[in-house]
Amino acid sequence: MGWDTVVGGDILGGNRDMRLDYTAGGGGSLFRVRAAGSTFTHDQEVGVQGRSETRWDGMTAFDLTEGGTVDTLVLFHVTNDHTSSILFTVNGTSTYTVDLPSAGSPWIEIVIPFSGFSDPIALQSVNSITMLIPDTGSSIATDLKITEISTRISQPPLPPPATVPTLSEWGMILFTLLMGMSGVVFIRRRKMRG
Repeated sequence: MGWDTVVGGDILGGNRDMRLDYTAGGGGSLFRVRAAGSTFTHDQEVGVQGRSETRWDGMTAFDLTEGGTVDTLVLFHVTNDHTSSILFTVNGTSTYTVDLPSAGSPWIEIVIPFSGFSDPIALQSVNSITMLIPDTGSSIATDLKITEISTRISQPPLPPPATVPTLSEWGMILFTLLMGMSGVVFIRRRKMRG
């Protein structure tokens, strides 16, 4: 089947293109991919084999890492009823394959580190991103849902270390305390003599 294109199709701006490729079966069986109500779905009924491809392109190259402030791609509330995977491709060359949860898994979050892509530098100047749900090689029903795709930093930055006096600062503190105590002793002795 050909590409179905939506201009300004969320996530990256530019265009969102969606496509289905049948490899076997068909007839009255449902096979569709949709992005509606902020949810992505890939529905494949029993008797159909194929793959779906979603591509975001047509935008001006941008830095997905936001200047190094984010380092992961996150798929939120993923549910799937058949073991499968997703292949992400950035700029047609940098790839990452993520295994999806097995059948019956609850809604989960999948974190994809930018460092796991075959060319992480490509994420600093993105022209296109493709999300391919490959043909599983069987006609078992597959119902995949993703409610959001976003980026974030994998771990918040550590707080700055607490300031601890150096040895020379400790030495000055001790010296000041000793001088103060010596002064008190000297004044007491002088009062006792006087």
